[in-house]
Amino acid sequence: MLVLAGCTPTPAPEATTPPITKPTPESTPSEIPLDAPTSRLGLDCDDLLSEADADAIVPKAAFRPDPVADIYETSAALPENYALLSAGGVVCDWSPVAGIAGNTGNPQGYTGIHIALLPAAAAEWKAFQASGYAPPEFYCFNDDLRGDCIFTALINDNWIEISISGAYPGTKETDAKFTKRVRPFVDEIEAIVAAAPAPEPLWVHSAADALPATCAEIISEGDVRKLSGITAKFTYAQDDSFVGLQRTAANKIAGQLNCQWISGYEGPGIGGVIALPGGQWALEQSNGYDSTSGAATPLTVTGIEAPDAAWSRCESSKNNCYVDLLIGGNWYQLEAWRPFDEPSTGWVVAGDRLEFLTHAAEVVAANVSN
Repeated sequence: MLVLAGCTPTPAPEATTPPITKPTPESTPSEIPLDAPTSRLGLDCDDLLSEADADAIVPKAAFRPDPVADIYETSAALPENYALLSAGGVVCDWSPVAGIAGNTGNPQGYTGIHIALLPAAAAEWKAFQASGYAPPEFYCFNDDLRGDCIFTALINDNWIEISISGAYPGTKETDAKFTKRVRPFVDEIEAIVAAAPAPEPLWVHSAADALPATCAEIISEGDVRKLSGITAKFTYAQDDSFVGLQRTAANKIAGQLNCQWISGYEGPGIGGVIALPGGQWALEQSNGYDSTSGAATPLTVTGIEAPDAAWSRCESSKNNCYVDLLIGGNWYQLEAWRPFDEPSTGWVVAGDRLEFLTHAAEVVAANVSN
């Protein structure tokens, strides 16, 4: 869900599942079926909102069939951006201009309508309510330039979030009157979700290997220390930041592992590992995107042979470096960033981090390959 100025912080949305139409880097074609999740509620974006209705609220809002690229843009190639879809959810976006960058000319920021629907999430919703992050179910605020609204609710155990940014521009009315104007639109979507059938069972990749139970089984803390040369004490554990938010709930339901190697809240940090079960469909889609770390480049890793494969994405600006692994139908992503407070480690160029990640990928391949 997009963050609106002046509102309770919320995480950015995951994206809908468009057809894979962009080219992927050259690599050995996968022999594993490109199985992909679908909506567990049988609802699609068109069922929730028509483009005409979106345009009536946010002028010129058009449906964006590929919000991964349009919303996340340079960070599109991250497994966590696909977890809600992997959990059988629906994420939709209608905006006048594709991409957050395309909206930067608007001094008010993003303009559009975003819907994220996560099925069978009652337990996660309860954690959200107890987290301290939960806003009121529905609220709007309006100034002379634009109106913004957020709706967050549990409907038949299905967690929905709707954000509206830039509604009815130029409308001069109180927040209360503006809320009353938008409420029927939200009520209509709420009724559609309430009428949906019970969710289908959670999607499982038809041919993927089972993920390890913990990140340490993917690569141990000892191996991280040995390969990185970092001697500072750090924690290696499941990332539970923003516990209770819809994004984190989707990670849990989808069975994603997300662990970081970091000391304290601000570092020095080393990086981390993320694993999305059955994430082949998402990885092959993301390889069609350029990210902040550049386009995916095929990478040779000892122990990884077709149909498995590896790619790297590293910045030249001394920031993040990634290695993506397709092993047994699952997406493993290793990340390394320059330690905040420890320049003595020598991690000042992308090549050093890529060397570490390549060796780490060899360990991962040995640990998780059947």
